[in-house]
Amino acid sequence: MVKLFKISTAAILTPFLFALYSPAHSRAQNISPNGFTVIASPASAVSGGSVTVAWTAPSTHSSQDWIGLFLVGQPSAGNTIVTYKYVPGGPNGLMTFNLPNVMTPHTYEFRYLLNNGFTKSATSNAITVSQAGTVTPSSSTATPPPPPPPAPAISPTAEASSPTQSAPAPSSAVYAVLATPVTVAPGGTAVVSWKAPGTHSAKDWIGLFLVSKPSAGNTFVTWRYVPSGTSGVLTFTVPSSTAPQLYEFRYLLDNAYSMAAKSNPMTVSSGTSSPSTSPTAAATVTAAPTNAAPSSTASVPPTPSTNTGPCPNGLPLAFDGAEGFGRCSQGGRSGVVIDVTNLNDSGPGSLRECAQVMSGPRTCRIMVAGTVSLGTYDILVRNDSLTIDGSAYPLAIKDGGITVRANHTIIRHLRIRPGAAPYTQRGVNANGITYMSREDGTGTHDHIADHISVSWTTDDSIAVINGTKDVTIQDSIISEGLISGPGCSNCSSKGILVGTGNKETLSVLRVLNAHNFLRFPNATGGEIDFVNNVDYNSSGSSAQIAPYYWPVHINFVGNYWKDGLSSAEYNGGFNLGYHVIRTIGQMPYSPQSGIYVKDNVGRSRRTGTAPETDIIWSDNGGVPVQSVRYSHPQMTTTSALQAYEDVLSRSGAQPRDMVDTRIVADVRNGTGRWISDPNTVGGWPLLSSSTP
Repeated sequence: MVKLFKISTAAILTPFLFALYSPAHSRAQNISPNGFTVIASPASAVSGGSVTVAWTAPSTHSSQDWIGLFLVGQPSAGNTIVTYKYVPGGPNGLMTFNLPNVMTPHTYEFRYLLNNGFTKSATSNAITVSQAGTVTPSSSTATPPPPPPPAPAISPTAEASSPTQSAPAPSSAVYAVLATPVTVAPGGTAVVSWKAPGTHSAKDWIGLFLVSKPSAGNTFVTWRYVPSGTSGVLTFTVPSSTAPQLYEFRYLLDNAYSMAAKSNPMTVSSGTSSPSTSPTAAATVTAAPTNAAPSSTASVPPTPSTNTGPCPNGLPLAFDGAEGFGRCSQGGRSGVVIDVTNLNDSGPGSLRECAQVMSGPRTCRIMVAGTVSLGTYDILVRNDSLTIDGSAYPLAIKDGGITVRANHTIIRHLRIRPGAAPYTQRGVNANGITYMSREDGTGTHDHIADHISVSWTTDDSIAVINGTKDVTIQDSIISEGLISGPGCSNCSSKGILVGTGNKETLSVLRVLNAHNFLRFPNATGGEIDFVNNVDYNSSGSSAQIAPYYWPVHINFVGNYWKDGLSSAEYNGGFNLGYHVIRTIGQMPYSPQSGIYVKDNVGRSRRTGTAPETDIIWSDNGGVPVQSVRYSHPQMTTTSALQAYEDVLSRSGAQPRDMVDTRIVADVRNGTGRWISDPNTVGGWPLLSSSTP
């Protein structure tokens, strides 16, 4: 795109630009008391376009002052810069910024920062950046211009981006592309291994594209021609301006856009430093704000697809380490990455906007620390293919939970702590997460919750009901469901409910259940794996198998139960006489149900030499005990004693906040009691990137 102004005309045009784009009230908001001003125009731009910035500064300003483009709401830091330039000498001027070809559609602002550091002196008006449109395909031949070594200096232009007439689809066995590593920072190197017929065209080429974007002249990021031969390796440098998202390499035929193969997706991370010519690393370190996301926990979209994964149709796991029934959820893979940038209950940049309002495959990437009040109403997920990734910044939600009525969801590193308000203010129990049918009654499927923390619910911490299938809860903490008391009249304190529908399927792996009265789990129907979990300070028989709605087929393997203070105090300690697993006979589906137990440790079975069935109380005859483990999706399985250590070391949203840290300490030390009011244990903690 042609620049709007030449630098030599800056002195003449700057006053005019100020007058044109700065009515009195607008101009005032962009002028700092010390005379620094930044104004951007136009107010709307597309990725790959240009924005002109008019600036003023004291004539004695540093030659190392600079202006950078940042996402509104993001801190000024080395890994949040989109693009930047140093400010030339003089009291005012114009600068033209060329926007990267690939940017997250959002609201941005320019900031004037001092002396090679991150001290901000002025902020521009906001500008809205949208994704550039694609070129309508035609039958003309696209011809990328000749390449200087080692790659074309001029990429295929928009005018030359129309693909040729559709050709027969090449055999996937002949063409192949594989990219490594699966995560790379802007400015880093990606290595692409390729395979093609020996007769392939000298004009075949491999380009890097945003996953979900079509192959067209204005959508590639970088590219190279394919050399002769049947296989080889190409090295690509990912441009330093590349936006953090999910990308893939595509093998395209004969100088055009017919795709023969595509690679596994590759995550371009947010990076850990500015470009090599950016403000110095020393300035980045000394001036970085305290709420900047640590680079070691940078958010990453779901694990890339290789199309040769272990799931149906060659799909990959939800992420490395995903196990159980829900391991194949695809979440928001191949969709857009949407940054959650504020703590509002709704509106642009909010978690509700991304998870509830938006549709299509999407990853809600948490980029703000703190607690969101939901106004006592759950986030309702109706639209399929959602990932919520809270690994970069610690976020909690209160005054409600998440209700999932869609397929293929992934929730990771999120804290869900509703409190009593939803119940006391609107009379509706607040679960942490409820997986249930669509609103037309159709059952949903493929869900996984990993490293989540659920506390202070008024009924079930997690419910899997209405025929929901293929669900995994793993490496998580559910704790301190509110009991009936001064803080929450008629509340109940429960762990996990599964059933009430038709053949729910659920895996629960390495989960800590602490200070909950019962229901870990309560199974009223379905196929269930319950493996390597830890239960602390529950009452009597915390696990209940009650086949009321459908037969229950459940494995209990390598689980650990530990009594606490409330366990001993409740009912005068009478309930300590119960076995920790209760199966109930004489229910509609008791005869067709079954339970398999192996290597569990608890009140009624304290050693590995005791009979396995000592862990069970067969009430009214119970349900049949099985001698062979049900063939549910196998999960990593250790001994109960090893599980105890693993769960206390790694469960819950990371990094752990004060709530989870206290809960784990209670388990280790045998302390803590059931509660009815979160304020009695400190309430909702202040979350920041330095949590706890």
